[in-house]
Parts: sequence; structure tokens; C-alpha cells
Amino acid sequence: MMLRLLGWSIICLMISGCKKEQHLPVTGPSCGEPFSQESWITETLKSDYTIQFPDNYMGPGMTGFEGPMFLKTRDDNNVQFSYAFCNGLYCKEFGDTLEEPTPNTIFSTDRSGQSVQLTVRRVYCRGEDSESILFYNNNAVERTGKYYMKIDGKLVEALNIYYADASQGEITSILRTITKK
Repeated sequence: MMLRLLGWSIICLMISGCKKEQHLPVTGPSCGEPFSQESWITETLKSDYTIQFPDNYMGPGMTGFEGPMFLKTRDDNNVQFSYAFCNGLYCKEFGDTLEEPTPNTIFSTDRSGQSVQLTVRRVYCRGEDSESILFYNNNAVERTGKYYMKIDGKLVEALNIYYADASQGEITSILRTITKK
């Protein structure tokens, strides 16, 4: 009887002590060739890349005297694409490099400057090759995203994206228009 009780106690301890391994949800991948929207406006995204937007987006696109910065906002202000990877002297086209292996969670700041954890990622690829990753949160009011592009074999920060939950499909469509010049 005592051995049976001890056995059940050990089994209960093993079951309760086990934790499910937590993985970052991965959606996608959104694979295939980039697509061009003939009715959309083509903008320079980086010196070697372009991106397209529907005609209801405003803003200067890529600008900068001491280096590039980028801003495009939908006319209802529910979607914004931007980057400004600047220090005190100049701005760069790309921000931080993702460490390898790709982390399960990254942090960013929302439009109000608050730190947010980005717990979902969508992989974008051409054929079998992973080209980029969008990390984002599942905030029901406004999502915060960071888009990383593979440059010289490394994933580097390319865009910050803020958008309403209902705009997820539009974000995917816009990101799939990014092409090398």
C-alpha cells in the first residue's frame, strides 16, 4: 500500500512539474515571388529596394540628409510604416541584426513609446529561401511590428510597422511588394 502511494505521488509530481515548451507562434510562411500592384505607388524603401503602397498612403517615403529615414502613413492613421535608425551623427538604412538562431520573442516600442513584447512572427520567402520576418504582437487595438530583411545572409531590422488588427492582410500585401532594384 505504501509503495503504491509513493508511486502515485512520484507520478503526480512528474506530471505537475512538467511544463509545456513554449514556442513563438509562426504564421505563414508567405512564400512566392513578390508581386507588383500596377495601380499602387512605388516608393524607394532603401537604396537597393522598392516598396509599393495603395494611393491612400501619405508621407515622404525615404528622405534624409544625414542618412535615410522613411515614413508612410495611411490616410486614416491606422497604419504606419517607418524607420529612422539614427545616432547623434547620422542615420543608417538598417537597424539591429537579429541574433542566430532567430529568437522566439523580441521587444519593441509602440507609438506611445511603451515597451511591447512581439510574440508572433510571419516568415516571408521566395521559393525555399527565407527572405524576411515580421515580428508583431496580438494587441487588439493596435499592433506593433518589426520587419527584418535578409541582407548578406543576416536578418537586419528594416521597418517599424504600427497597424490596426483588421489591416493584417493589407500589411502582408504591401510587404510582398518589396523588391530589389
